[in-house]
Amino acid sequence: MSAEQTQEHNTIVAEAYDHVMDDTKFIRLTTITTFIHSMIFLVYIMYGVYFVVIERQGKELEVGNIISFIMQLFGGQEVLIRFIILGAILAVGYFLLPPIAEASMIYYLDNHERKGTLSIGRWLSKFFPMFEYHGIMTFFNPLAYFIFVSRFWVLGLMDNVLVIIVLVMRWLIIFFTSVFLPYTKFIIVLENMWPIQAIKKSMHLALENLRASVKFAVINYILYLRAIINILIFLGVPGLIIYFATQLDISSQSFIKYIIYGSLIVLGLVTAYINGIVEAFFVTVRYKIFRKVKS
Repeated sequence: MSAEQTQEHNTIVAEAYDHVMDDTKFIRLTTITTFIHSMIFLVYIMYGVYFVVIERQGKELEVGNIISFIMQLFGGQEVLIRFIILGAILAVGYFLLPPIAEASMIYYLDNHERKGTLSIGRWLSKFFPMFEYHGIMTFFNPLAYFIFVSRFWVLGLMDNVLVIIVLVMRWLIIFFTSVFLPYTKFIIVLENMWPIQAIKKSMHLALENLRASVKFAVINYILYLRAIINILIFLGVPGLIIYFATQLDISSQSFIKYIIYGSLIVLGLVTAYINGIVEAFFVTVRYKIFRKVKS
């Protein structure tokens, strides 16, 4: 890649960063439209960590007291039923909200007047195509892959050759989609195409601009580290409180519960806002790349 092309790509990233930092309305839009999705993902991660703890109990970690404390914190014996009901309600939002949110963001960026309410209002006509595309791409989501790999690690299957081959093959497919399908959502929303047509056109644009597509796919994965940061922020503070509460034998104190509840609420809101900023940057970079390869 030439120095001129490298400078051009760096300029796109810098412009996207400046745009996001100067456009608080867009950050509010991304935060609002992705808020529930962010919360659902964090709840899912909490469940995953809880499951990991159970898998490890009696093997390498002595966490019986911590498990008992978590069960008491969220409702004792009824915690499972409550989580099932909550999970069923949130699952609806998990699958229905992303198509709305992403269409709204794309409309906003393409609307020079930057009317957030208009952007949200225009999602209806693109809901079903975006929903269909999300369904197609669920298997190729990098975060889903991360969860998939962590589950195999918990089960102690990472030394299985067949498992490694399957994971590598799946990763290659995910990377392929990241390189060749990044323009699909913009084509669906802005050019009124259905998913299969948009996928074909995205692959054509990516082939014509292969180096740029590969580079920005790599950048995209680097930025996905924000998910790991979110997990550490969200679970780190309450996790330390639970750990020290059990170690100091003060877990029965009611004020500990209030501290944990408060920590979860504050950290959840902060994490959602950070997610909104990062998502705004993601979408802006992709939009600028899309307009560049289309020109």
